Amino acid sequence: MKTRIFLNSYTTKGSVNGHEIDILRDTGATIDLVCAKYINPSSFSGENVWVKQPLSPELVCLPLAVVEISGNFGTVQTKAAVCGNHLNQHGRYLLGNKTAELIKGNLGYNFLPVEILNAVQTRSQVKAAREERGIDSGDAKKGKMRL
Repeated sequence: MKTRIFLNSYTTKGSVNGHEIDILRDTGATIDLVCAKYINPSSFSGENVWVKQPLSPELVCLPLAVVEISGNFGTVQTKAAVCGNHLNQHGRYLLGNKTAELIKGNLGYNFLPVEILNAVQTRSQVKAAREERGIDSGDAKKGKMRL
């Protein structure tokens, strides 16, 4: 159950076709993924999509279905790839990038706020950070703090 706790900050409560379900935002997925038990047979669109998992070289052909997802972001209709019920171990709807953009564009809701992270700092950014902490850039080399 550690997995469930770990993913809580990336999961929101919602519903898919009227079924209560956790919605997990998957930033690495292009398309949504849902288990067949949440799909009405008349919702299948007749289209298929080839899906490749990161750790497997094989492609899997999955049918697409029209789904209605609801949550604190509102309600939106989209298409999702449908997997077998045997994969429904944790009961989550995987929300991919296309639907996240649709939600953001149509409803103005940013599903997963992106935090800006500077992996590289310029010299001026380092200098500004030192000055903000009260360390003079000239004294920093000597290990002295400005008071």
